Amino acid sequence: MSYTSPWVNPEQYSRNVTRLSSEGITIDQSVARTVQDAQDLASKYSADFPLVTQLKTDTTQFSNVRSILVQRFDQVYLAMINEVSTEGDAHDLVKEYTSFLQGGHPTQKYQLDGTPGPKHAFEEIEGLVDKESNHVIQSVQGNDWRNGLKNLKDSLPAVQQGVEQVRGALNSYATKLE
Repeated sequence: MSYTSPWVNPEQYSRNVTRLSSEGITIDQSVARTVQDAQDLASKYSADFPLVTQLKTDTTQFSNVRSILVQRFDQVYLAMINEVSTEGDAHDLVKEYTSFLQGGHPTQKYQLDGTPGPKHAFEEIEGLVDKESNHVIQSVQGNDWRNGLKNLKDSLPAVQQGVEQVRGALNSYATKLE
């Protein structure tokens, strides 16, 4: 069975995040104008608009967390593939990836229900990490682990390039929101 990593063609995911940047900037500018226009009213009835402030903070922080997760996935987990040379190493790789998958997702820590666009895009990227992690596990399990490992190592540069492209889009998104 032939597998093509979704990271090999990441343009769709980068475009989704880039599109969010434009939407996020427009929303932020509108929110800023609204907050500025309503400052007198807010000072009478509320010291701040905590919901709006928290939403922007959560979205920006979450984008940074996503970028860090994608970077860690690339520089730690994907890099481990090149370190595997024995069957014992392959078993250790499976353990590491299994632990990584059980660690949960950052989307669970942030309240992004009010921003369905970013939430969906970020969950989609988490899904790519999960899919690739499961593929790595399946590739090095069983009697044909050497062939699976060879295929992983052969496709690794293209996968890492795609991961880096998506991470760049996430970093750009976070920078534009700050």
